[in-house]
Formats: sequence, structure tokens, C-alpha cells
Amino acid sequence: MTKNENNDGFIIEFWANVFNVLSKISVFSIVRKFKKPMTHKFVEGWVLGNLIVAILSTLIGYYLGNSLKGLMYFILIYALLRVFEVIIYQLNVLFFDPYRAEKKGEVYKIKSPTRMVILLLHNYVEVMFWYASTIIALVQISGNELGATWGEYVRSNILCIATFDSSMIQEIVGEFYPKLSSIVFLQIISGIIMTIISLARFMNLMPEVESIEK
Repeated sequence: MTKNENNDGFIIEFWANVFNVLSKISVFSIVRKFKKPMTHKFVEGWVLGNLIVAILSTLIGYYLGNSLKGLMYFILIYALLRVFEVIIYQLNVLFFDPYRAEKKGEVYKIKSPTRMVILLLHNYVEVMFWYASTIIALVQISGNELGATWGEYVRSNILCIATFDSSMIQEIVGEFYPKLSSIVFLQIISGIIMTIISLARFMNLMPEVESIEK
């Protein structure tokens, strides 16, 4: 073992391994085993398709959830799994995929920075709608009244993720809010993580500008 190897830290390797394992807990990891080769078009279709499904899930949950409790459970499980998948994927892309490539002696390349940011924004909006689906599904499963319009449920969840403020969700669900507190907490944490990732991506895309003062 060389001196440099002795002095190497372990924290990056540790978390790279942890997130590699976590990346296996996803529907996409199962799909990848059956879909070969994995094309850019398929990945884009997967991201766009999940965004559409997330939006439709809020509508189905709001208008039909009271009579389709089984479907509400399915939406609830898939929504949480998909949010987890998106966050782990984005953290892997931001931190650990370049590290893994460097470790293998490979050059880490992406198809396009613009494409990456567009897909990230799709994921960001998708997470907002999945959380709206989750809140609606939980209210419907509990048998409580949906005390607000579909738009208000969607808007309250978007604001919760974007501003980390759950007061609007608390206002529309009323006394049922304490039972949703764990989900709302996860929602705020997800919003913080997605915001940090988005800022990091946009910062990387900012052009370098010459300054007068050195």
C-alpha cells in the first residue's frame, strides 16, 4: 500500500457505496434489467411519463379516490418510492457517478448539460405532484372530507416544497394535519435536497465572466 493510499479518506467511498445500494431500491433499476440497451430516449420517456402519471394521480385521487381505496394505496406506495428514487438518482449524478467513473479510470461524460437540467426540472415538478398525490391519497384512505379544491391541494404542496412552509397544507387538511406531519416533514426535506441540487446544476451552467478587478 502506498503512502497516498494510506492517507486517503474513507467518507466519499463510504457514501458512494451507500448510495449505490440505495439506487437499487427503485422501479427504474428493475426496468433497466429488462430494457437493454438503455437509450437516452427511453430515459427521457421514463421521466416525462412519470411526470404525467404523477399529475394524473392527483386528479384520480381527488375525484375518484373515495371509491377506489385500493388504487389509493398503490398510488401512495408508488409515489413515495418514486420520490425516493428521484432523490437518490439526482444525488448519485451530482456527487458519486463522477467519482465512480474516476475510480475506474474512465472519463465521466453526460449527453448535454442543458438536457440534464431539463430532466432535473421535470423531476422537481414530478416530486411536487407525487407529494400532492400522497396527501390526497391519505385523506381519501382515512375517509376524511377533501376540504379544498384540487388546485389548492396541488398549490399547497408546491409551496411546501419550494418554500419549506407547510402552513397552507395545515390550513386545508385541518384536524387531520397531525397524522400527516411525518409526510410533510419528508416533503420539506425533499424540497431542501432538490433545491440544493438544482442550485448546484444551475451554478455549473453559469458562464464564466471576465472581471475587471483581480
